[in-house]
Amino acid sequence: MHLSLIISHFLQHHIPFASWRLPESIEIVTSAGNCIKTLSEKEVSENLPAFVMSPFDLTPESPFVLIKPAVQFPGLEYSGDLSGLNSAKVNSNTIVNLPHETAFIDYINQCTKLISELQQGKINKVVLSRVVMETLKDDFDPALTFIKLCEKYPSAFIYLISDGEGLQWMGASPETLLEIIHGKGKTMSLAGTRSHVVDELAPEPWPEKEQHEQNLVTEMIRNTLQNQQLMNVQENNPVTLSAGPVSHLMTSFNFDLPPHTSGLKLALALHPTPAVCGMPTQLAKELIHLTETHKRDYYTGFLGPVDDLSNMKLFVNLRSMQLIGNKALLYTGGGLTAASVVEKEWQETENKAKTLLDVLRNKAV
Repeated sequence: MHLSLIISHFLQHHIPFASWRLPESIEIVTSAGNCIKTLSEKEVSENLPAFVMSPFDLTPESPFVLIKPAVQFPGLEYSGDLSGLNSAKVNSNTIVNLPHETAFIDYINQCTKLISELQQGKINKVVLSRVVMETLKDDFDPALTFIKLCEKYPSAFIYLISDGEGLQWMGASPETLLEIIHGKGKTMSLAGTRSHVVDELAPEPWPEKEQHEQNLVTEMIRNTLQNQQLMNVQENNPVTLSAGPVSHLMTSFNFDLPPHTSGLKLALALHPTPAVCGMPTQLAKELIHLTETHKRDYYTGFLGPVDDLSNMKLFVNLRSMQLIGNKALLYTGGGLTAASVVEKEWQETENKAKTLLDVLRNKAV
């Protein structure tokens, strides 16, 4: 049976599942069976291996979500038995509220207010996000859209997840939060954004504002890795990373994870990075909660396959959308500093939204 039919079966019968494809890989992996929701890091650790999704803010309404496999298979075809998979218990009275779509004037006002705070020196950086609402076409197929994302963005982490109870997210993230393979780890700082048009027509140095923004993220990650007492930490020079219609500055880090150290604890120490929150972290988060009119939920959280505490591939949940009924709620944002220009920040969020909108609107792959 083709993966598109399998995913349709899962969605129709409320079976929890996650499908994903790692960056620079051609192999799609699908895991289905049981969904565990918890606020406990210990309970996550006790239920591995699993596909793990963590929110921006861990709350009773937005817990860790684990897809623990009863069935797991690679590829676009599967001939095994799916009849034994249990459906999730769905409450027909549950109402899923649509997040508040951010109007242009609201974003401009929010952005202006935050830049004023930044210019007063109260904070170094804050990330402002907004929601774009897209009405899905009558023939919208989540599975085929997921496969199209895999085709269009080979360098991104592509995923589709459903808890079987109405929670559905899909995305194409360019950013690794943490990768650990047999104790060898790597992470990245990713910030600063510009259009590919700039890269192609004028391959000039990155603007000072973008370099400053990326330096803030790099500094925080550097300090976090030092505080976690990791071994053999290596910081590499910044490079330009392509991410769909835009590019970012990226600094990568490599390190060794000490024996008996939890990779999950390290991931939680890194999250949220200044790339998705700001700096200093707590003040930036407070400003985000006071300013944004939507709940981020799993946007700018992290997710990915976790085999055990020394083997995991976790990605920041960027370029992502929540599927509710016939609506796709796309989350997009950008980092603000004292040098930010409001209109340019709006355009940056527009460019980032194109990553998913181009596929939803059936533009050529």
